[in-house]
Amino acid sequence: MATPDPTQVAPWYLRNITQALALDEVSGNVYMRTGITGNIIITGNVTVPAETDAHITAVGTLANITTPYLPVGGNVTVFQGNIPWTVSNTNVAITSGNVGIVGNIAGITSNINIGTMPEVEIKNDAGNAVPISGNVNITNITAIPVVVTTNTATFYQFNNFGLNTNRGWTMSNSQIPMFAVRVKPGSGVTGRIGEYEIGNNNANQSTIGYVWFQGATITGAAYSWVDIGSSGLQYAIFTDDYGSNTPNGITGGTSRHSGIIIGKNSNSEVELAEVPLTDGGPALTIAVQRLDSATKLDIWFAVTIEV
Repeated sequence: MATPDPTQVAPWYLRNITQALALDEVSGNVYMRTGITGNIIITGNVTVPAETDAHITAVGTLANITTPYLPVGGNVTVFQGNIPWTVSNTNVAITSGNVGIVGNIAGITSNINIGTMPEVEIKNDAGNAVPISGNVNITNITAIPVVVTTNTATFYQFNNFGLNTNRGWTMSNSQIPMFAVRVKPGSGVTGRIGEYEIGNNNANQSTIGYVWFQGATITGAAYSWVDIGSSGLQYAIFTDDYGSNTPNGITGGTSRHSGIIIGKNSNSEVELAEVPLTDGGPALTIAVQRLDSATKLDIWFAVTIEV
């Protein structure tokens, strides 16, 4: 069919639909003769038959488009329906905003990287933390280094068991120094009192008070320092209040610990473990007194030193 000259048929040819159609003589299909120019405005819904592969493709040459489909800017709402979605051979990146999931997530068979996730707190509908009962197994966790320190100290001891025949160290109702411990000058060692015990032989109830002093001054009768084996530490036992003895006195210093012994009970404490004995440092001195009576009382002591 010959194509009519538009200048000869315009404008009345639009009234004749046979003039608007043409026959493709090769395929035998009838098609619209006129092209579409300008904007096409569609009012209302466009229904696409089910299982129709419909794409919006780019028109012209666009250097920034790497796929034949037009990019979409802004928000896109997709209604899934009942057909499960499958995303394969690609990555899905959410660069901003929140993702809300309604319902259950199941079927995750690969790893989920939470290395860059913020802190996540799981709560129930009431806003309370969800309790976990039973066992929780954690695998592939980074090893936590644990340092185990073994006590390699050497122990030494001293006491007053053989100081006097058939009696201990006699105390009264006045506070007097009983013994002291220090590092031997120039030995260069560091030690501490690991344990000490004090006991008495009174058959009746008695109350003994004691105080540990650091750096106190001992007054009165002369005394001597005795080496504690090869430890590099020394002890001194002061004059007691037995018979006509004049006991030593104590002044100054810093009180580090005090305690009470009631009845015949012995006392064993390790509060002084954090008070070190150092070369050139102050000595530790214990002073005792009977609190409930003026009657003199014998006591015994035993001390363990760690170096």
